[in-house]
Amino acid sequence: GDETLRYAWARGALINLTKAKAVLFWWAMFAVVVPADAPMAVVWQVGLSCLATSTLTFTLMALAFSSRPVAAVYLRLRRWFDAAFAVLFGAAAFKILTAKLV
Repeated sequence: GDETLRYAWARGALINLTKAKAVLFWWAMFAVVVPADAPMAVVWQVGLSCLATSTLTFTLMALAFSSRPVAAVYLRLRRWFDAAFAVLFGAAAFKILTAKLV
């Protein structure tokens, strides 16, 4: 049956919040951005900023890709998008692996 917009949004949010890859990504962000001795206010500020960024990003993506023309263009160019992101993530991983730790 048809889902209500609120139900569909909540279902998508739950799926993204329970992905191990997403959880590990945000933990890594905390490890990089928040110093070990940071006050709790900073931890909350970074956490809420990450939550707001994710919510906005996924909501905008859902709205964009629910449009038939946008979805059609993505499906036509999907391999190119996948290749571009693979190169970008590979370059980022290489940069991380070869970075000097101070």
